[in-house]
Amino acid sequence: MRRLGEPLLGGNRTEMFCEAAPARESLLTAMGHASAHINLDSTLLYPPAVRPILIDRLVRARRAGARVQVLTCSTDRDTLGSELGLLNAAGVTFSGTLGPRSWRSAIERRGGPLRRQLAVIDGRLGWIGPGLNGMTPGGGDEPPGLHMQLQGPAVALLQRLFLATWQVSSPRASLPRARYFPSLPLSGEQRIGLASNIASAQENGRPGTPLLGAAGIARTSLAVTLTSAIATTELAKAVGAAAVRGVMVTVLLPAGVHLSLLWKARVEEWLEKGVRVYQCRHEQILAAVSAADGVWASVVFSEEAGRQGNRCGGHAELLILDRTVASQLQEIHRLQCAGAQPCTSAHGSAPLGWLRRDAQL
Repeated sequence: MRRLGEPLLGGNRTEMFCEAAPARESLLTAMGHASAHINLDSTLLYPPAVRPILIDRLVRARRAGARVQVLTCSTDRDTLGSELGLLNAAGVTFSGTLGPRSWRSAIERRGGPLRRQLAVIDGRLGWIGPGLNGMTPGGGDEPPGLHMQLQGPAVALLQRLFLATWQVSSPRASLPRARYFPSLPLSGEQRIGLASNIASAQENGRPGTPLLGAAGIARTSLAVTLTSAIATTELAKAVGAAAVRGVMVTVLLPAGVHLSLLWKARVEEWLEKGVRVYQCRHEQILAAVSAADGVWASVVFSEEAGRQGNRCGGHAELLILDRTVASQLQEIHRLQCAGAQPCTSAHGSAPLGWLRRDAQL
């Protein structure tokens, strides 16, 4: 919480989706009930299987009187094509002019096109994730992903993130005046915080900030899925230090990290300290999850963030203090590791720290 720089907001309820079908149905149902506004990232429209349905739902919402505002990115014209015209004709507001050059350079100077998928409906329901395709933690042809639906005061955090990203990516395209922050009743018992390099220029906006804090306080267990965007030297040291303290640490890495000399050194050091390391068969990990001591949980939504580093406009990390969510994310992490390749030291031996712990058990 100290690393976030602000207290966690209580009274929230989250719902996690690891499979595409229920995730799509939940989002479509929520959009169908929109009465005031729908704010969303254009990347939500990218998956071909769901695109026609989502566009139809947005057009219907606009005709019913709800404002629809779409945060555009530099790949929209190539990906969405004529479908942008349907939304434009319905009166949808875009953050850019949709021209190929007028706003493209402004976004790309900030680290590349938006990859996060976020939606806020009526300021009361928040939705964030990395992709609607291939959300199966244990396998499938697509990288594992995750979507989360939020209700409660923490929805204002996602709304603020959307508005901040809009302002940064297209400062000349102002949003219509609306009631973006209605009074939100308590919906549950979860405490939630948000870190983003768009919403904040301070330390709490650095990728991996909540995870770094969790690694520092973990006492019994730490399950971590890392992307190159958040695997900083500071975080790598914190993960190793946790193992030295006796914490049972499991790390899942994307495929291809063995090609990097830096990663080779990190993995070897982790193994020597007793960290159990696995390598996913996908080069991308769409949702980097972590859980500490069965209480702290975090999810990083930053598809392809590793290619953009700290400047990636799609970075967003939720920190959730709740035993149920931590248990769910730990199970997701376990399923991801079950389908991954375990790493061994250069000598081909198992991590000594784990052998000692297993012998004690």
